[in-house]
Amino acid sequence: MRSLSTGGLVEMNNFAQITDNLHKIQEKLQQEGFLDEVAQSVKDCLQTRKLKRIALVGLGYFAFKFAMYYTKVTGLQQLALTLALGKHFKVAVSCHEPILTQFEREYLNSLGVATPPVSDMSSPEEGLEGDEATLFYMPRCCKDLVSMVIWANRRQMRRMLLMGARCSGQSWFTENYCKAAIAYYEKAEIIPVRNINLGFRKSANQANDGLSAFDETVISSYPADVLPGVSDEKPKEFRDEI
Repeated sequence: MRSLSTGGLVEMNNFAQITDNLHKIQEKLQQEGFLDEVAQSVKDCLQTRKLKRIALVGLGYFAFKFAMYYTKVTGLQQLALTLALGKHFKVAVSCHEPILTQFEREYLNSLGVATPPVSDMSSPEEGLEGDEATLFYMPRCCKDLVSMVIWANRRQMRRMLLMGARCSGQSWFTENYCKAAIAYYEKAEIIPVRNINLGFRKSANQANDGLSAFDETVISSYPADVLPGVSDEKPKEFRDEI
């Protein structure tokens, strides 16, 4: 297991060290113009709507001592972007991740980031008024969970935006579990996010090194309130069947 220090970051044994890493990443995001680009793309996707909150779903580990180097560095970059977007738009951020350690959960809570109880994400967004919408940032989610979020909000699609890896029908492992997502991406308005490598990996010759935390990321929104052709019957989750 390589040390984070080989990539310009510090080991994380306390909250201050996590914050130090996040600040280093956010500085690079700002220097690259990446934060401004993503924020503008979110605004373009919102059109006349107003962002109410950001839900970060599927972050994975970002400070767990025994997690893989790539996992932590990727998680830190995705968390740094999320927090920066929350600050930019002046909105609340929540993190929905069942595997977070207590240390990671307490750190997020110390920043004011809510960590709700574990959920299958099958409940629609609530508490939104007028033209308010939630941005779901789902960087490392299984495909059926992305589809579940879409299914849950099938009657209020203008209440949500999605950010994460774009998936076409051919790339979903089975239509049985992802019908909502397949229907969504057939007509969704999509804005690609520039793929950047912030340079925190020392060598591009080792497995997973040189890969961007934002590879193939898009921001998307559905052009209508209702997603047609999707059953009200709650879909099964793929992992429940294996």
